[in-house]
Amino acid sequence: MAPPLYVKGGVWTNVEDEILKAAVSKYGLYQWERIASLLPKKSAKQVKARWVEYLSPTINKTDWTQEEDEKLLSLHKIFPNQWRSISNAMNRTAVQCVERYQKLIDDVSGYQRKDDEENLGLSGPGIETLPAVGGSSGPIKAGEINFNPESKPAMPDDEELPDEEREMLAEAKARLGNIQGKKAKRKARERMLEESKRIALLQKRREMKAAGINVKLTTRNKKKRKEFDYNADIYQEIKPIEGPYDITDETRDNQLEQYKFTREVSTKGISMKEIDDRIAKEESKRRKEREKKFTSNKRVIEAEEELVDQQDSTKRRKLNLSISDLPKEQKKSRPEIAKLVKSLFEKLPAPKHQRGKVLPTFASDVTNDISHERTEETDSIQNIYDQGSELYKSEVVQRSLPIPNPANLRKLDEIDLMGTIEKGVVEECYKLIKSDYKKYEDDMFDAPIVKQLDPELYNKVIKEIDLELKNIDRKVGGSNSAYELPKNFEVAESAIQTLHTLHKRNEVLSSQMIFPSNYEDQRQQKIQEFQSLVKELRDVDLELTIEMKKSEIENHAIDKEMQNIVNKIAELDKRMTGLSSSSTST
Repeated sequence: MAPPLYVKGGVWTNVEDEILKAAVSKYGLYQWERIASLLPKKSAKQVKARWVEYLSPTINKTDWTQEEDEKLLSLHKIFPNQWRSISNAMNRTAVQCVERYQKLIDDVSGYQRKDDEENLGLSGPGIETLPAVGGSSGPIKAGEINFNPESKPAMPDDEELPDEEREMLAEAKARLGNIQGKKAKRKARERMLEESKRIALLQKRREMKAAGINVKLTTRNKKKRKEFDYNADIYQEIKPIEGPYDITDETRDNQLEQYKFTREVSTKGISMKEIDDRIAKEESKRRKEREKKFTSNKRVIEAEEELVDQQDSTKRRKLNLSISDLPKEQKKSRPEIAKLVKSLFEKLPAPKHQRGKVLPTFASDVTNDISHERTEETDSIQNIYDQGSELYKSEVVQRSLPIPNPANLRKLDEIDLMGTIEKGVVEECYKLIKSDYKKYEDDMFDAPIVKQLDPELYNKVIKEIDLELKNIDRKVGGSNSAYELPKNFEVAESAIQTLHTLHKRNEVLSSQMIFPSNYEDQRQQKIQEFQSLVKELRDVDLELTIEMKKSEIENHAIDKEMQNIVNKIAELDKRMTGLSSSSTST
């Protein structure tokens, strides 16, 4: 009788699944050898297959739709039994595609599978795609292939785990938790070794003493006693010369601190967590002080603003009148007011100068009535305008989307445009972006503001667009539901080539999406470098202008001094000629 065939590791258990999830969260999706070292019964290939085929959260486990079934059947016609390629196109695993295809075939044929014929249908790559189970399944018969022993629903874990799984779970917890480092473990081993040596020496001394032989704890070997202890003393230490001041207190404090440190290291080992916690605590304390100072200043400013608002409100207090006390609109008085204004204008004298118009001063009652009516009309118009202005803003502002910086946009010369229409559209888009950026992001940005459209003009344009769209002769083609690709080798080869190109593009895009921050960091770094260079250039330019101004002033002073020297020399020449003439005459 042939022996049973086993798959390495057998069925995946819930404990192994949880260990695999924790290891992937710590080590990532590339260190499968390290992850497999936590699972003694599984290899790296099995671990990767288990994650990719069953445990990955990116797997689509929703119900199959009719469109997906049609797509699956059409792809199987093009790629028969190439489930990996089909799974990439379907965005599902290969096992899901196989099982769905088998179910569709069984439903169409009306075939019901029996229990003893369960393993005769299509199957996936291995047991990594099956749910985890708790206890072991039934006994395996001789000659039976154990590729898929757990096709039944998952069972709960056993009440008591086996010793192997307990040991595996404890080791995985210790490694994933990283409770102790290598140095702490080595220190602990050294302490245990020294303690065992000391206990062995005490036991030996006790036995020798019972036999009548006295043995000392210290070694009697002179050679070993003369050896230098690098752990206890400092090698080639040069002690400083004592000064005039007493430092006994300082040395005592240092010895006490050293004793505390050595005792703590010998018991717990060196830990950088305390230093990091102390630094973090000091940083948080400084941050809280800054926030407290900022909040206090903010409260002072808010209190001053409230005081100013209260003063303003006391100066211009509103009248809280009931609705019945409010003055009603007097539409009948408007013609009388118009007649009064017209009569007052007629009584004005002729102007002496034609440089401007002098407005008349009306009576206080008339002006109050007119101003009251105007304010009511303007308020109603303003409310209507505010409600409608939201409709005429750009779609980016209405949907609260981020407005791009116009400095980061490409230039119009760099964009390939097909014609004047596209160029006009792009120019209008650039103007709208600059206008929105100046309105809502940066008021100091140098760009013209695009005026809002007139509501009548806006409605007229919308109606014309709708009318134009209705008049377009849309030629709707036939339905593509009954279309089928030609079944030949060229079509299959072109489809495979297209899938390969799409796969390569997907890999490139995914690699770009994984590391998007590098481009942004490089961009920010380039901008900072450019700003620093511009600043340095401005400083150098300022220094150059200062030096040029200094040189100009110095040249002017030198010319003036030269002129003074020339004048003095001329005066001296005159004096010398006068003295010489007087001496000759005498």
